[in-house]
Amino acid sequence: MPELPEVETVKKGLIKLTDKASISDTWVSTKRLRFPLTNKKLKTIVGLPILGVSRRAKYLLFDLGDTVLINHLGMTGTWRKLKEAHLHDHVKIKLSTNKTMVYNDPRRFGFFSISKKNELDKNVFLRH
Repeated sequence: MPELPEVETVKKGLIKLTDKASISDTWVSTKRLRFPLTNKKLKTIVGLPILGVSRRAKYLLFDLGDTVLINHLGMTGTWRKLKEAHLHDHVKIKLSTNKTMVYNDPRRFGFFSISKKNELDKNVFLRH
């Protein structure tokens, strides 16, 4: 499982990648992450601006205005800018800047959650 300094490093890279971007498309290749994630659920964030990326404990929080995309890297999850497809690329988020962020997780212990910003303190992953 990534330690806090590793998650912080990932966050800093994501801030650079998502600067002044909004989400133009999403794609999920498998529902079989730690918790199921469907294309339909992830499509709800299409069109939203990425106002920032922060970290709470080992969770990455993508600020999308009134909505927050929560990501936990699990044991082997990583984010990268898409240059070529790799095995275990499970989530792709295309940005308005024509860049694509890719979440890769060979062991599939990572997960995503979408929450309203005003309900973050009630979110099952963040409330403690």
